[in-house]
Amino acid sequence: MSANLLPAPRTPLFLEVSFKRNYARQETVGILKNISLTGAFLEIPQHNLRNNEKINLTFVVAERERKISAEIVWTNS
Repeated sequence: MSANLLPAPRTPLFLEVSFKRNYARQETVGILKNISLTGAFLEIPQHNLRNNEKINLTFVVAERERKISAEIVWTNS
């Protein structure tokens, strides 16, 4: 397997985030459970997100609000 196909090392964390779909107005709260250079694991109580769906995440790190765009690449119940 090629080295660039391997997942990047993940860093565990517990960070509350809010997110919404690109076209939505309502925000949902979730927990970022781990993060890496190639992705993150977002845990939410209930969802109907789909693969390839775009979302906007908002969270606070080092007392600064961060906003990033993301794409759902995998879902699991």
